[in-house]
Amino acid sequence: MTKVRVAEDVYLSTRLGIGAGGIDLMVVGGERGRWETLLLGDPFRQLRATHAQAQPGDLAVSPEA
Repeated sequence: MTKVRVAEDVYLSTRLGIGAGGIDLMVVGGERGRWETLLLGDPFRQLRATHAQAQPGDLAVSPEA
């Protein structure tokens, strides 16, 4: 999806990346009732590389996927 108009003089473009592998989900926090969710793992490291290769509107797939 490229250059979708979402408001006057505001356009949205997306990139899509696909990775593969295990992930870890961690819920951390608790101080003053504040909690955060963290996702970690190989697919996110792969997406860093695929994102650099993809242009707006592209789909990039990691070699592992």
